[in-house]
Amino acid sequence: MIINHFDKNQLKNMLIDLFWHANKEMLQKNVECIINGVSERSICAFLKSSFDSILPNSIFNNYYADVEYNRGSGKTLKAYESCNRVFKMTCDFILHSRGELQPDNLICLEMKKKSSNQYLMDKDRERLRSLTMPGGCEIIGRNLVVRDYCLGIFYIIDYKHSQLELEFYFEGNLSRREIISFDEVMSHEIYLSFLPRRSITFFNMNFGDSFLIKDSNNSLLVDCGSINQRKPRKDYMVDLIYNEMKSNNNNLLITHYHSDHTSSILALHTKGIQFNNIYIRCLDINCFDFDFYSSLIDLLIYAIKSRDYNTLLKWLDPKGLINLLFKTGRVHGVNCVTNNKIYFGSTTANILWPSPKDIKSKEMDEIADEIKLLLLGENEGIAEDDSVGRINHQIKVAYKYYKSIYERLVNNENGVSQEELISGLNNLDYENAKLSKESIQSFLKSIKISSRLRKRLSDLENHLSIVFEIDSQLLMCGDADKVAMDAALFNYSTMHCYSDIRTDKFDIIKVPHHGTANYYYNFKNDKAIYLIPNSKLFKTSWIIDKRYVDGKFKCVSLNNGCKSACPSCKICGYKYLYIGTLDCFKKYF
Repeated sequence: MIINHFDKNQLKNMLIDLFWHANKEMLQKNVECIINGVSERSICAFLKSSFDSILPNSIFNNYYADVEYNRGSGKTLKAYESCNRVFKMTCDFILHSRGELQPDNLICLEMKKKSSNQYLMDKDRERLRSLTMPGGCEIIGRNLVVRDYCLGIFYIIDYKHSQLELEFYFEGNLSRREIISFDEVMSHEIYLSFLPRRSITFFNMNFGDSFLIKDSNNSLLVDCGSINQRKPRKDYMVDLIYNEMKSNNNNLLITHYHSDHTSSILALHTKGIQFNNIYIRCLDINCFDFDFYSSLIDLLIYAIKSRDYNTLLKWLDPKGLINLLFKTGRVHGVNCVTNNKIYFGSTTANILWPSPKDIKSKEMDEIADEIKLLLLGENEGIAEDDSVGRINHQIKVAYKYYKSIYERLVNNENGVSQEELISGLNNLDYENAKLSKESIQSFLKSIKISSRLRKRLSDLENHLSIVFEIDSQLLMCGDADKVAMDAALFNYSTMHCYSDIRTDKFDIIKVPHHGTANYYYNFKNDKAIYLIPNSKLFKTSWIIDKRYVDGKFKCVSLNNGCKSACPSCKICGYKYLYIGTLDCFKKYF
């Protein structure tokens, strides 16, 4: 089809449709990189790749998508005219025929981040007006002054408001503005088949976990964290989750105390989300020391990696944490024996693991003692006015308080109320608890956490991760290891009086620990949809999810551009599922 059969207005509309198609594909594959702040040049390269995949099957199949192309015919340099002056230019992105066809120049695009210099942004607008002016191209000296682009696009990335601002220029004038929210491509929502009012939203937390299960206007947030989110991405994800939750009756379940499951919870509270009920692991009082020191060490490691000292400061100050985190509602300690059910709306979640009867008490005690010696043993003699001494003092204060709460949670079906939480603060000594970012930094420099201790602690914490199911159709596995999964599924089968362990009942299974090899579990279920949290380059190999995809299994993965992941996914015809959209899932399921 020869495109010069169309008038300029028709051609403009066709090019806008082509751009929307290419931009949508680019965002689905690369919005993670955009939010993480890659350069405009990289984003233009992503856009070129999307155009290259679309053009061969379109009426524009003889045109080229080029990034920073600055040549006209022969050796002339492309330029634009403004105020009767000629300026050399290199457009960020163009769609053209490289002089082979008429019309030659179709799309010119300039890209800027919203925080860029306003003068430079205005210069880009001036250039787009000039390039789309009628009048034809003209050679002046060694410069080719370009006009007659059919469509100009100013592509503005606004991190502050988590959106893209698009300005379209036609015949030298701004013709329309559009805004695209990152929300459209950053969450997965799957409607559970057993009741249409229920849904599960699967948030892209980078290397982390967060799921929101809804029952009408009641919800259960399962974890909220990442080990490597940085601004502006972290702020964006907190805003996204907040928007999904702000009109709900909300509840929170923390599967275990690792930062890739917990690090964004305080930020979500700061936005204004309150929980009616908060559910945490609670086995028996002999396990408290391990739970306390395990969560503390992980917060220390997270603070060292992320330089997010505020989360650690809040946790060490129970008064501040209680005022922020528990303004409403109750705290509940759960396990698979005593307090083994979670209620929200008309939904009941059944806890399958961990069990107080099967805990590794000796190993837990050994690890807790080792951490206590590491954090407090060598520093007992340091003066209280020393920054390290103040942290030591505050650890003891926090230990005393959290233990009193833990004691109330054990075997308490009704949980602990806000009033009880606050009343427990009255006996705490805050006289020397003058904590600051600087005191935390000094404390972190004073300790060295061995890799051996980290591994022992991480493995046991994962082993004790909460596993639960809903209506024999949704199974959420946290980061449970193989031994824990065997025990959880045995408890499930016993609960339903099955003669053997059954995994074929579930429609949706959130796999343990990002689908890693050491945590791979064969569920023996070829009908389920497998939810696989985010992959990344881990140590020396990709954490990939294709263990769950052997040609017949279906998986949904947020894999952050890991191109080795999910080779059998056919959602919307993409070979690799990068981000996906709500429409994808509606079509797929």
